[in-house]
Amino acid sequence: MTLGDSVNSNLTYDSIKRRDFTTILPFDIVSVIFSHTTKSDCLKCMSVSRKWLDNVPQYTISLWRELTISSLETLNNELLLKCLGPHLEKLQLQKLNECEIKMAIQRLVEKGECNSIRSLEFYRCRTVDRHMLSESFRPILNSLVHLSLLHHTHVIDLHGFLRICCPKKVTHFIFDTSGPSRQAMIMDRDYSITPPPPNETALPKLPFTYLSLHATLYRYEIDHVLKQCPQLKCLLLDSVKPYGHTMMHVIDACAKLCLNLQCLAWGRIRPGFVSHWKTKASEVTTIVSNYYQQEQKGLQEIVCGSFYHGGNSFSEMILSHHRTLEIVRLERLQNEPIDPWYPMTTITNGFNNNNNKTDDTFEKLRIIHMNNIHVNAESMAKWVYSCCNLEELSLHAITSDSQFWLERVFQALSSSKAKLKQLNITHDKRSSQLHQQENNNENNIDMPPERDGVFSNNSICNNNDDENPIYAYLIQSRKHQLESIELGGKGLITDGILEALTEKSNASTLKHIALQYSAIENKGVMTQDGLHAFAHNLHWVLDELYITEKHQPQEDNNNSDSLLTDDILILLSTKVKRLILQGCKKITGKGLETFLQRTFAVYDNNENNGGNCCNHNYLEYLEIVECGAKIDKNTNSIEYARTVLGTDNVRHIPSNQQNESNTTNTVYFAYM
Repeated sequence: MTLGDSVNSNLTYDSIKRRDFTTILPFDIVSVIFSHTTKSDCLKCMSVSRKWLDNVPQYTISLWRELTISSLETLNNELLLKCLGPHLEKLQLQKLNECEIKMAIQRLVEKGECNSIRSLEFYRCRTVDRHMLSESFRPILNSLVHLSLLHHTHVIDLHGFLRICCPKKVTHFIFDTSGPSRQAMIMDRDYSITPPPPNETALPKLPFTYLSLHATLYRYEIDHVLKQCPQLKCLLLDSVKPYGHTMMHVIDACAKLCLNLQCLAWGRIRPGFVSHWKTKASEVTTIVSNYYQQEQKGLQEIVCGSFYHGGNSFSEMILSHHRTLEIVRLERLQNEPIDPWYPMTTITNGFNNNNNKTDDTFEKLRIIHMNNIHVNAESMAKWVYSCCNLEELSLHAITSDSQFWLERVFQALSSSKAKLKQLNITHDKRSSQLHQQENNNENNIDMPPERDGVFSNNSICNNNDDENPIYAYLIQSRKHQLESIELGGKGLITDGILEALTEKSNASTLKHIALQYSAIENKGVMTQDGLHAFAHNLHWVLDELYITEKHQPQEDNNNSDSLLTDDILILLSTKVKRLILQGCKKITGKGLETFLQRTFAVYDNNENNGGNCCNHNYLEYLEIVECGAKIDKNTNSIEYARTVLGTDNVRHIPSNQQNESNTTNTVYFAYM
């Protein structure tokens, strides 16, 4: 008997089972194990033994950096208080009144030693007494940096709260009193438009760098707050209703009052558009000289979630910040047609005539995103031409007042110095109907059918690919460095464009392609042979390929209008890392299995031949959404995909389980 046999004979199953892994494994590994537990699991583990009672809180520090309290009874748990400490950074209090808030914070500081709370959030709390609320902040005044009032249920005055309650070191402040309480306070005021009484106490200086207001406010209320925020970098006016003034007057005043303001957003804003500013607003900028400081002042980002009309006021504001603007995102929610917006007030063909030069050059503008906005063609083309460093252009459901809107924009792109990295152009039937109605309202009724608007009910692009502006840009303009392209809508995707996407000049940069089309709407310009040639000629590996086929409602059960077949899918094997298919009803379970088998057969051959497996280019993620009964009924293909890719890397949504939350009319990449 060897030494190893003697050692193994002494380690019986019972002895191994009773060993405490926290005494065997290193501290870091034990911490990783406990990081996969929940807070309730952590409290249960502390009841195992006295040793675990003392050691488990040390292993789960990362788990207790955030805490939510909805009742004071939660703080009666001694095990929970033992897990807390100076590592608690974010505290959320739900549905508590002033007395309960004061007791909760006091108990956390005294019993839990939580004296380093940086973020405090009130959610639907019932606070009326501002003085008592101010007393509640005292134990954490030295550490509190972020303060949020979300969905406040009682009347609270913004000026009164900032004057009495707001801690002096808070840099991020969110004031959300959306609901009937704020409306009631507005109705109780003696003045609706006139300024406040002269005896009202002035506000102190506020160290805010990030300010979000979601409430019904007066113009003077916004002005008085902004005057006391000299360090403000990001301002969000979410659903603010400026009584007595237009929104553009308020927006223009905000940019003038806050000289250091860098991001200005208003309307119903998508969270992803401004989420990065919560961190960016905390960054300290170093000013080299007074001249540098003077040159750099101005807005860097403008985000609008409720763009109702353009007007000279908004255009002038954009032009006044043309030296500093980096991102412009504009969206319009209502569907009624409106007057066209002129981004550039002076309309000239600067990109056709070198003598017509303008000083309004947007040297730093990198991203233009517009959704459902009626834009003048010549003015938009001039704006794009003036952006010499434009990297991303997103035009979704754009309505136009010109018959050559798309041609003019891409002509400007080809003539400018911009090198696009991301191009997203989509539209739907709604924009076509809007444009048709807009043309009827104007004096263009006598226009010939072939010269109708870009987004008219006729085909957007001519059958001749040489006259297609997108095709001409992809083929003739070799200076672009496209990394991702998204095309969707009637007539935007043609066989020629699919061929242009597979050009060798795109192999070094193009990694993301999203195609959204309807075979019926694109009949004559996009064919199954063109899609087959695209899959065959693609000679490099894409990071992501997103194909969405849209069908007529009355033909949901008929796959005759689908273009993607099993043969085309098999050609894509070993050419994509992430594949997302939606509405591709001609795909069968057998075709999907063959696609996966060929993908991994090539990988296995490379591995057996001594290839470098670290730089593999095989499929990593697969998503099948509403691809019909041929896939839904053949569950073996989905199970096979989960076997070779892993359960977490395969997502399947059958047609009968698709809900509104998963339905997307417009394709947006995950990283956008």
